Amino acid sequence: MDDTPSSPNLSPVARVGFVVDEEQSPAVNPGSLEDFAVDDKRPKPSRSRRQSRGKSQGKSRRRTRTYSPSADERFDSPSDSENDESLDEFEMYRIKPQEKTGIVFDFSSERAARWATAINLPEGLYNSEEQDLFFRLAMRGFEPLVPQLWRHDFPTLPESLYPPTSAPSFRPLFQVRRSSNLYATKALANLFNVGGCVRDCDILGQRPEKVIKAAIKQYFRWALFDADLHTTDDSIPVYAVYAQRKGETTLQAVRRLNRRLRYLTSKYHKALGLTQGPTQTEAPTPRSFPLLMGFIICGPIVAIVTHSTDPQEAEASFDGKFISQFDLSERGQDVWNSLAIAIAVMHTRRTMIGLAEKGLGGFTFFDTAQPASDRDL
Repeated sequence: MDDTPSSPNLSPVARVGFVVDEEQSPAVNPGSLEDFAVDDKRPKPSRSRRQSRGKSQGKSRRRTRTYSPSADERFDSPSDSENDESLDEFEMYRIKPQEKTGIVFDFSSERAARWATAINLPEGLYNSEEQDLFFRLAMRGFEPLVPQLWRHDFPTLPESLYPPTSAPSFRPLFQVRRSSNLYATKALANLFNVGGCVRDCDILGQRPEKVIKAAIKQYFRWALFDADLHTTDDSIPVYAVYAQRKGETTLQAVRRLNRRLRYLTSKYHKALGLTQGPTQTEAPTPRSFPLLMGFIICGPIVAIVTHSTDPQEAEASFDGKFISQFDLSERGQDVWNSLAIAIAVMHTRRTMIGLAEKGLGGFTFFDTAQPASDRDL
């Protein structure tokens, strides 16, 4: 007679004595896993009964052995206290309030240092417009530059580049006048990609001057279009972009750019009715004359120079004044280098808008521009 108990409430797997997984058996009590461990004292079924059950339940036994952990694996695992100790090493690190205050303090200190460096310039080195340009270039990243609406287009830019929400009337340097924000953000995004294109030229063994020059001129086209400025054949440019040629030295490139700026200065003197030796009783203010901007490109380096059209300053400084230079091939500086170029372009656009409002330099707005006469008629 077989001594194996035959209970209809006991599953076949449990009767064989294998361990049942908690996920496979919802009715199992998680706190009583020892009841399902292999017990040598438990009576074993007879050989005939094992053979009959093995034929009908072979697949289930193989599945149980494949996916169910053994008793040794279940009871040889570390205790809960040991697991807690091992998890302590991976505990999430929380920034303390004191450390947050320190981060803000470091940013404020760097901003104050930049501010002090930007305003402590040698006396008489720059005029007021050149000082403003130098200050904007030195403080980029520490003051708002772009509108608040562009946050969704440039979510990775630092918060310091956007105006605070508490000052909705604040107008940053980058403003949209005529076109939509879509064109403005697209033009700035294309300027952000110049650094990567310059590094690609280095890999391909090509000269990056043409790529940089095309990007600067493309951003100028958007700036003029957005400002609703109309230029004619008689318009006198207020900027010059020069790219170093193959086989040309840096000194030769600088001289060519200075020659171009001096030529534009002489044209503005003629347009304003001035000569090299003015006989005016009152000294003209620097803001009465446009500030010329020059971009010289030598390899991946872009240098920004200025040239004043004030006759008194032209006598003291025959060549242009160096403002700053930027290496567009430097990794991690694509945004800041592109912002420097954009700041210079915005200053140049502001000069052209001032000339158009006064009717000087051949610049007009599209709503007041006169249609050009056809020479063939």
